[in-house]
Amino acid sequence: MSSVILLIDVSSLVYRAYYALPEMKAKSGQMTNAIYGFINMFWMVIGQIEPYAVIACMDSKEKTVRKEMFDEYKAQRVAMPEEFYSQLPLVEEFLACLTVPVVKVPGYEADDLIASCIRKINPQHTFYILTSDKDLAQLVRDNVYLCNYFRGKIDCWDREKVKSKFGVYPEQFVDYLSLVGDSSDNIPGVPSIGPKTASSLLNKYGDLETIYQNLDCIPTRTKENLIKFREVVFRNRSLIRVIDSVNIDFRLTPLSKELPDCLYKFYQDLGFRSFIKRQFPHRLDDGTLF
Repeated sequence: MSSVILLIDVSSLVYRAYYALPEMKAKSGQMTNAIYGFINMFWMVIGQIEPYAVIACMDSKEKTVRKEMFDEYKAQRVAMPEEFYSQLPLVEEFLACLTVPVVKVPGYEADDLIASCIRKINPQHTFYILTSDKDLAQLVRDNVYLCNYFRGKIDCWDREKVKSKFGVYPEQFVDYLSLVGDSSDNIPGVPSIGPKTASSLLNKYGDLETIYQNLDCIPTRTKENLIKFREVVFRNRSLIRVIDSVNIDFRLTPLSKELPDCLYKFYQDLGFRSFIKRQFPHRLDDGTLF
């Protein structure tokens, strides 16, 4: 039996699907491009990873703890249209049909919930995190992999791949982003410190505290900016580090290989003929399709 747990960052995948696919509508007029794209990614990844169980984590609608800490957090992001939000309940309906637990906690992001799930579940499992968010590279370790789905293929990173991509290991990734910043979340970095300088400092000194203990050994311009932006750097660390102590409640249920009838009805209601052909070919000629 597989000991693999697949943790899905639902919010990031639905966002990607919404912008990747053209407009699609059910007969009812309901927009369906995001849910269609999400379902396609879901089954492709399930087929490749073959997990024992799946947990879906979603962002909270409420003001997050990070927004309370830093009002400019993600302030540059344009509000998503109603056509996007109207598809989120469909995502939850799809997952509920498969008895996949959906974890949402007011004030917290999917990243925090994924980290909290990993902490709560037996560490003997192997975890695959499916997301398009690089921030979760900080969670990668011997039994935790960060996976991205693109054009039908899944690319999973281990510790060494994180190191080759960013120049630092996962346990240093939060400090790395604290120095360079994260434009996608509107988190400013330290002027004159880019990826190369940040990775060099962390490879030499290990972490932020040790860097600041050795300022006299650091080139003048970099040293001056580190001193000037010290408060920003450590605030960034608090914003970027995921919270793994969120009080979450879910039941880990093995993912059934049997497709439930509710899934057929769900596809039928949305006009997803391609999924019916693939997963319910015996129902094509029963007189009930569309």
